Amino acid sequence: MLDVWPEHEAMSLHRRVQAAIRTTRGDAALQHNGGRLHCSLGYSYDTASSDGLNSALRALTPRRAPLHVDTLHLLSVRYDIAQDSGGWRISWEPIAEIPLGG
Repeated sequence: MLDVWPEHEAMSLHRRVQAAIRTTRGDAALQHNGGRLHCSLGYSYDTASSDGLNSALRALTPRRAPLHVDTLHLLSVRYDIAQDSGGWRISWEPIAEIPLGG
């Protein structure tokens, strides 16, 4: 996971995206505030582990580096109880791909 810092520009983008979603899809379209801004580079599922990826990322220096984002992917994210395991399962469906320019 990459922390976003300084976060003022990212927070501004976050607020603008949320406002656009509310305007076009209504308040019910946002059921979670998204938590702290971050970028996830990998997820694990079932018996898979993201420990190797996370260890390699923590070993990188310098710890802070610029990251250029040129496209925003708007996703419909769901958290459901998995019928087979009883645990949480995350899924997402692409809604839009928005080029940011620059």
